[in-house]
Amino acid sequence: MDTIRDMLEQIQDELPKTRLLKLHSEILTEMQTMPSSVRYHHKWGGGMYQHVEEVMKNALEIYDLHPEYYDCTRDDVIIVTYVHDFDKLDRYTYSQDEWKKKKFDQDFDYNPSYIVMNQTARTVQICAEYGLILSDKIINAISFHHGGWAPDLSSVFPTAQSSAMMPLAILIHCADIISSQIQGKVKPSNI
Repeated sequence: MDTIRDMLEQIQDELPKTRLLKLHSEILTEMQTMPSSVRYHHKWGGGMYQHVEEVMKNALEIYDLHPEYYDCTRDDVIIVTYVHDFDKLDRYTYSQDEWKKKKFDQDFDYNPSYIVMNQTARTVQICAEYGLILSDKIINAISFHHGGWAPDLSSVFPTAQSSAMMPLAILIHCADIISSQIQGKVKPSNI
């Protein structure tokens, strides 16, 4: 069962839904075989899929309680939670280092041919390759989904919020933290 696909099917706007479903079918194998990180959370094969699925579910559960808090649509929540870690696609490879495998229980390592760039830039690039143009709110949420409270910008930009994190970014950050720091620390027995 592909629950991520089920959640993508809930997108109301047909254009991004069609493009994301096509993209999903092309990256599904990688998501189901690669980790979400090599050291911190969901560090097993299939961890990428599990983490994205958890973040999507967590964010939708929180959003559905009070959608008026987040100044966004449910489509925005589904899209950003699905793409939030696209910068990790192609980042990892199976480890050949037996010492790391034993000492750190690390089956994966960084892909030496991965081209390192800013996480938001990489995510926007991958989405653009599939004709998916992300809104400012979604890009802000991707940029700040690891947190990153900014100093008060009101003295420089009078119309700026006191934090660079928009409400959607705060929602995604919370959903990501729940997945990475609570749900993703222990490998499930069925994986």
